[in-house]
Amino acid sequence: MATYTILLPSGARPGHIEALEAAIPVKNGFRTWALVFPMLFALANRLWRPFAGMLVLMAALGAAASFDLITDWAALLLDLLVGVYAANAASDWIITARERQGFTAMAAMPGLDEDEALARFAHHWMEGQITPSTSVATGPAIRAPQGPVIGLFPESGGR
Repeated sequence: MATYTILLPSGARPGHIEALEAAIPVKNGFRTWALVFPMLFALANRLWRPFAGMLVLMAALGAAASFDLITDWAALLLDLLVGVYAANAASDWIITARERQGFTAMAAMPGLDEDEALARFAHHWMEGQITPSTSVATGPAIRAPQGPVIGLFPESGGR
């Protein structure tokens, strides 16, 4: 069973069906097509920044191989590593691109396919069990100890 990140338009309110009509499910995990054709995958999914980065990197690798700065096998290996990275990062790239377009990641839902994940999300959304997060951390996550410190920094000044 796969996991899908469900994205909704920013400002969507729980229980409103209009938000569900614009929902975008993004399958999390490894993308085989991004491994085989990373630049075409980026173009097909309108991922302009990753495409530009891969274009520059591939051009640099091609230039280095043509001037015999690296061997052809090394260039091929580096191209393969770019594909592996793209295949692992593709879901995150898609989610980030949609967030730039005004969508917000609301939940991660399991499902055999997109339809099942959306149906599960719709059930929870209509019951008001999923709410958009609006809290932002404003302070340190860990508070300083109030009592004496035991360990590497005793009160004697560290002598």
